[in-house]
Amino acid sequence: MTPDTLPGRLGALASDRPDETACWVKRRGLWQRTSWRQAALQAARAAAALAQAGVGPGQRVLLVGDPEPELHWAAHAVMSLGASVVALDPAADAGRLASAAVAAGVGCALVRDEEQAVKLARIPASEAPLVFSWRIGSAMEVCGGPVRPLPFSPAQDQAAPCLPGLAQGSGHPAFVTLDCPAAGPREVSHEELLATAETLGARLDLRPAARYFCAMPLAFGEARAMLALAVALPMTTCFPESPDQLEANLVELQPEVSLMDGSYWNEAAGHLRQRVRPGLWRMVGAGSSGGWLRERTLHRPLRRHLGLGRANAALVAGGRPDEPTRALLATLKVPWLEIDAGGRPATAARAGAGGSAA
Repeated sequence: MTPDTLPGRLGALASDRPDETACWVKRRGLWQRTSWRQAALQAARAAAALAQAGVGPGQRVLLVGDPEPELHWAAHAVMSLGASVVALDPAADAGRLASAAVAAGVGCALVRDEEQAVKLARIPASEAPLVFSWRIGSAMEVCGGPVRPLPFSPAQDQAAPCLPGLAQGSGHPAFVTLDCPAAGPREVSHEELLATAETLGARLDLRPAARYFCAMPLAFGEARAMLALAVALPMTTCFPESPDQLEANLVELQPEVSLMDGSYWNEAAGHLRQRVRPGLWRMVGAGSSGGWLRERTLHRPLRRHLGLGRANAALVAGGRPDEPTRALLATLKVPWLEIDAGGRPATAARAGAGGSAA
């Protein structure tokens, strides 16, 4: 029986396709490969550390970090314990992180490094969560306690625990979003994300083992939808080395589909060249508001790169595209699929200014 949760799918891939590639990431100048079995082991060790700290079903865990493998494995670790992920943009200021943590009622926070950890100091002492980090290597205190290491098992570790799985039909949400503060926290189920993944896989005509270039943090609905697609199809997720290496990474990887937020797009838009083969822009992420796609200064590079047949779908989150964006997509003949902030399809796929997609 096919698992109906994201970490359940990861565990199944570790069993059924243990040696196939789950992800690529470039570090210290070298591409590092992670298999599905290794990915499950990494998530398993993180889950064991969180469980020992008391994280369990029904709890909410704040997750803040840039797009990299550890961010995804941390999300799977949280969900495997029956807890829900509250993912925020790493660029958010301290006030935003503190208010989100209080509004969502998080009891634990996972951060990449010191830059995010220090922002948590704004959380009131009465609401202070346990804090874990996967990159802070020295002693640090925040929220009245030490920052604990969030360990990930190395590839050679044969003794790591099996990846815990959610009980079938347990009903615990995968993510909790705060995209509409007035409405309060909103839950997104595993079933909804997997349904989104099925829609995207068909819409983008993707095949198993397709390469997905991920340059968008899990704070965005598009990235959460693709997290589900990566374990549902499955796909090989490729992570950027850094924004300034984006062009080189894309040329080396030649992914079938790419998703990036504004910071990465702004870095790449003026530099991408014909060396990136047609088909790269099968999906263009518009971020939480789509604002970067709408900026007039970016229309020219968008026309240059997307107008050459390099896109056949766009994701737009946070509401339908505004008129300038819809006109641009219509000119480029790029169908768009509206994704809400939870990573769920809000409308059927449309072509350009709103006609039916071919």
